[in-house]
Amino acid sequence: MLFNLLKLAQKHSKKELMDYIKTAKQEISKDGSKLVRKNSKIFTHCHSSSVMGILKYAKNKGNMD
Repeated sequence: MLFNLLKLAQKHSKKELMDYIKTAKQEISKDGSKLVRKNSKIFTHCHSSSVMGILKYAKNKGNMD
């Protein structure tokens, strides 16, 4: 992913790159939240921004209490 981002940085503005990253994070959260079943109990050992985004998205969609 870093290699792809560096390639994009050569061709696009800072704003375009930030928008790309934001959209990618949103898509990861949306897709990852599909793995969370309703009323699941989730235990994590990390505080990865991707994992936290997935759990927040799942909670907002009603998959978690």
